[in-house]
Amino acid sequence: MTSLMRSLTQNVLARNTFWMLGGQGVRVLLQAVYFILIARALGAQQYGAFVGAVSLVALIAPFASWGTGFILVKEVARNRSTFGQYWGAALGFTVLAGSILLCLVLIVSHAIWGNSVPLMALLLVGISDAVVIRILELAVQAFTAVEALRKCAEINIVLSVTRTLAATCLFFGVHSP
Repeated sequence: MTSLMRSLTQNVLARNTFWMLGGQGVRVLLQAVYFILIARALGAQQYGAFVGAVSLVALIAPFASWGTGFILVKEVARNRSTFGQYWGAALGFTVLAGSILLCLVLIVSHAIWGNSVPLMALLLVGISDAVVIRILELAVQAFTAVEALRKCAEINIVLSVTRTLAATCLFFGVHSP
């Protein structure tokens, strides 16, 4: 049994698989916790508005990077010396495209919901999901390109922990969210 464990930990593929599996497991558990906390803190009507805002941003968020992370993985996996070039291009494009798409979401949301969903809430969710989370996804893809999947798992866990902490602060610290 010891030799099997030693061979698995020495195998890069097996080690990376275990890191990603563990990271995803922790992420799912924490995600359940923070969704419950947010739902309890906001109540039905406000939670509905929050979910609407998150859903509208979720429609555009995948387009913020337009696949630049996958190009980064492909090129850096072939030649690590190109990392700086592709990382910079991916970051710049993601911030620019995410910002433009967020502006479109703000305009569309006002047309759809009027003032029922606060623009500040939509703006904050949009910055988080259409720009910041996309940058974190680029970081995950960059670590994937250099086969550092432990860092990928750590990023996913830290993201879920911070969301859970924010939801906990909302639940316990804000009297009228």
